[in-house]
Amino acid sequence: MMQFGRFRFSPPWWGWLSYLLVVALLLSLGNWQLQRAQAKEDLLAAQQASGNEVAVDLLGWLMEGGAPERLYQQAV
Repeated sequence: MMQFGRFRFSPPWWGWLSYLLVVALLLSLGNWQLQRAQAKEDLLAAQQASGNEVAVDLLGWLMEGGAPERLYQQAV
């Protein structure tokens, strides 16, 4: 409890609980955004790396099973 002149600051217990819940929510949302940013950077890096490879024959690629490492590779 703090006192400023004749005013007394004493928030109720539910006010502190609400404050802590909101802080926890905002921290988890910030962490979620950072994870999304990392996933997007990984996706863009994979697209950039596959853009430098030689184009493959799409029909032949599908017939052999379409390996996941060829994701984002150019096809003809």
